[in-house]
Amino acid sequence: MADLAAGRVVIAVVKDAILVGTVENPIEEGTHPPIPVPIASDRLGVILGAVDWLSPSSHQELARLDQLAPQLHAKLDLPESEPLAELIVVDYLPGYGQEVWQLSYGIQQEEQDNDYWTTRVLRPAYLQFWPPEKGQPRTLVEFAYPPENPPPTLLELLRNHDPRLEKITASDPKMAEVATRFLQGESNKISAADATQFLRAALDAIAPPNAAETMARITEEDGFSWILAPPPEPRSALVPEARPAGAPTLMGPQH
Repeated sequence: MADLAAGRVVIAVVKDAILVGTVENPIEEGTHPPIPVPIASDRLGVILGAVDWLSPSSHQELARLDQLAPQLHAKLDLPESEPLAELIVVDYLPGYGQEVWQLSYGIQQEEQDNDYWTTRVLRPAYLQFWPPEKGQPRTLVEFAYPPENPPPTLLELLRNHDPRLEKITASDPKMAEVATRFLQGESNKISAADATQFLRAALDAIAPPNAAETMARITEEDGFSWILAPPPEPRSALVPEARPAGAPTLMGPQH
């Protein structure tokens, strides 16, 4: 069994910070929100795709893809263009600046006999999304999972005057200025405080009903911090609850 981290990841590299906002896309039961995870003080990662693997028979949670792959002997029907998982890496690199990378992990399966398959995870494919090429706009970077038929990006919604976002920009001249800066490719001229206020409102406006949201920040001076921490993870139904103190027992009375 696999639980998916599905939804959108929106990254804003602004004047004095990198902001990473995520919104869950609850496409099936057990879907997780994409959650920024600090890798170092100035680096975070967001996993999209198959993040939690659980063996229903043994209740064993299998987290690492390289450990999991040899245990997958059934055929996985993934669309050809869809990786098993993606890792979005965001950081400040000393002497270089801000970076945004996408690592895509595919799998290779070979059938042995009688529908018994061997599986291995391929080396990730790397794509760099920040910094932009010289002369290219400095604006929002966005990722979505599943990659098939993704929703319009936040930038596309702004360009198309989505009424949910128009309401935000009409409410405050500062919010209208932030939206204009993103549209003009001038995110480096937006303060972290203004960008945070805008992204919190914008992502909340376009999120599906009851979808979980998170937002994290990285600054060169202070490193990683939460703006909106993830909700507590529900306890898996496959993991037995801790036995309360004093609960009845099948053992004989203790003396």
